[in-house]
Amino acid sequence: MAITEEVRHRVYEAIRASHGDEVANGLMEMLPPVGWADVATKHDLDVLRVMLEERMDLRMEALEARLGQRLESSLKDIQQEMREQANRFIGWVVGAAGLSVAAASLISRVG
Repeated sequence: MAITEEVRHRVYEAIRASHGDEVANGLMEMLPPVGWADVATKHDLDVLRVMLEERMDLRMEALEARLGQRLESSLKDIQQEMREQANRFIGWVVGAAGLSVAAASLISRVG
């Protein structure tokens, strides 16, 4: 049997008649404003908790995957930049060595 507002009002009037306004008002404030079918049970909360945990796990996995991809991409960019800098450095060293050999050759011819 669903509790209607009419039934709630009759219960209120009966309690008020036997125990007074203060008790009747206090009791009615403790009751849910709708039928008990609308009140969540412990089972409902457990199901909701499991669903939320699963959803959070999926979101964390997706976040970890995205972060992993970004990290991998960043590492590849860093590696490429280091290769380019190493090649430039080797070019400078070879160039400087060539200039040194040329300078030594000129000095030995002059002297």
